[in-house]
Amino acid sequence: MNALRLAVVLALAPPAAATAGVTIHYKGTVRSAEGVQRVLSEARSFARVQGWKVEARPNGIVLTAHSLCEPIELLFHGAELESSWVKTQFAPTEIHIAVVNLFRKVAPLFSTLEITDEAAYWDTGDREKLERAIAANAAAQAKLAREQGYTGPYRVKPEAAKDKDAKMSGRIIDLVLGPPPPELEPLSPVKSR
Repeated sequence: MNALRLAVVLALAPPAAATAGVTIHYKGTVRSAEGVQRVLSEARSFARVQGWKVEARPNGIVLTAHSLCEPIELLFHGAELESSWVKTQFAPTEIHIAVVNLFRKVAPLFSTLEITDEAAYWDTGDREKLERAIAANAAAQAKLAREQGYTGPYRVKPEAAKDKDAKMSGRIIDLVLGPPPPELEPLSPVKSR
């Protein structure tokens, strides 16, 4: 198992006392090819208003909402939005809210859109609950760092994500046990919310 895969396994499967950072998981289906273009157009417009970076891909776009947030991949295979996720744990709370607002804006264009928001903001719109979820994750990660020697967070370097691991480019690894592999670079989380 290479060092990057080992770091990912450690980040995604820490001891039961912790969970991975607050993340929004998503997938869906639009009604037609024209619907795909409408989703991408709406997402581009939303991102530009927010001041986010927009990167074109052959099958969609990738949005960068904040330097401490994972990329938002809106990549399609036909009418299917590829299943993906965006970790917002380390970015300001407003970024999580804006990502949810992006999905709310494009949701009417989908025949099905499945959103799983680990902080339940998508379902509740409850900012306090979102902030408590982020704080609870941060406390659990700090406890692991203090008691068991985990370090983090880290970002997967773009050059480390080869063709088969391209999905990992820009992803955030919450915690690593032992020295981080060279494929990871330190991420400096926001100190206050």
